[in-house]
Amino acid sequence: MGELSITCELLKRRSQKKIMGLLLAYIAFFIFVRLLTPHYSKNGEVLYRGLLSQFDYGDYIIYAQYTYYFLLISAPFVFTIIIKNTLTIIGDITITEHKIIISRKQSILYKLNVANLNHLEIQFNYFKRNDFEPRSMIKGNNNVIGFKKLGIPFNFEFLLQTKEEDEICRNILDKWTANGISYEYRTVLSKF
Repeated sequence: MGELSITCELLKRRSQKKIMGLLLAYIAFFIFVRLLTPHYSKNGEVLYRGLLSQFDYGDYIIYAQYTYYFLLISAPFVFTIIIKNTLTIIGDITITEHKIIISRKQSILYKLNVANLNHLEIQFNYFKRNDFEPRSMIKGNNNVIGFKKLGIPFNFEFLLQTKEEDEICRNILDKWTANGISYEYRTVLSKF
């Protein structure tokens, strides 16, 4: 029987500041467009004239209202796109019974022997055993392998796309345990 091995896509996550910046920029633009148009009460009285009316650009109020409605309708799609684009694929990670190989653009960055790594940590998020559905909004992410090499901490997030890939990873962990390689298994709720 050959050595167990799996190659997965290596992911890079945008910083939370960038994600929040994009979301807040959309919300700020939405509020700004809303302030351009007048607000009316149920009786038809003007509660707020709007910035366009105050600066004598009343001819453009209809365009501002159409923009407001467009932003209102497209908000769920924009938020979904921003959230889904927080991850980008930057390379590949190959995990075997004895090695971890990290490559980017067809060139190997790191080829590490698992037995020589300090503070090896693994986190899986895709399937619990006997689950049928993934547990995260973006399927297969939040799988992280972390270790220290020469005192420098490394964390790599990778993508598991099928239940079979998840089982192969778990079988590799079982082989590591059988070979006496110590690692710490973490869940998504724990701090990595």
